[in-house]
Formats: sequence, C-alpha cells, structure tokens
Amino acid sequence: MRITSVHIPAGTRTITVPWAINRSQDLWGPDAESFVPSHWIDKKNGNPNNTGAAKSNYSILTFFHGWWSCIGQDFAKGVLRVLVAAFMVSGSGLCACAVWSGHREAEGWNTFKA
Repeated sequence: MRITSVHIPAGTRTITVPWAINRSQDLWGPDAESFVPSHWIDKKNGNPNNTGAAKSNYSILTFFHGWWSCIGQDFAKGVLRVLVAAFMVSGSGLCACAVWSGHREAEGWNTFKA
C-alpha cells in the first residue's frame, strides 16, 4: 500500500493521532497551532462553516468520521454552544472558550474573571 510517497508493507499496524492531525500545518496552514475563530466563518457569506481553514472537514479528527465517529459529537457541540452563550451573557470573561473540567489552566489557554 502507498500513502502519498510512503510505502506501507502489508500487515503493518498504523495509528491515527487526532491531536497531531488537528494541528498539521499541511492541512490547516501556518497558524495551525493557534486558535483563530475567523477560520470557521465563511468569508463569502459570513455563515459558519464545517472546515475551518482546512480544505475538507475530514481534516478534523476530533470526533472522527463514518463508522468510527463519536456518537456524542452533536451533543458535545450543543453543550459547548450553550456554555459559550452562558459565559457571554454572564460577562464572566471567558477567553478562547476554554472550559477545562477538573483541570488547571492549560498552556496556551488563558481565562480571567471580569
């Protein structure tokens, strides 16, 4: 089997690493490591899109696709929308939509209280 220019011998086990793919500059561009909300807005009509800065929504492996997709992805996305709306209405000053349950602030994410 050949994936791009790499030969993969028959019987080789492979691993898919969503964290690495979701940060690949080949798929997402030079600012793949940055949170850029404008990537998720269609420049033509101003509506949200499903691809971010990537060429395909199959570049987003947070929830996978097809048979292996997460059955809770729609629920998770809905909960995130509600949380963001609640934080915005409450004026709590949530930056970058970082919600970490049970974790201290992660590197690269900043939260503050208004």
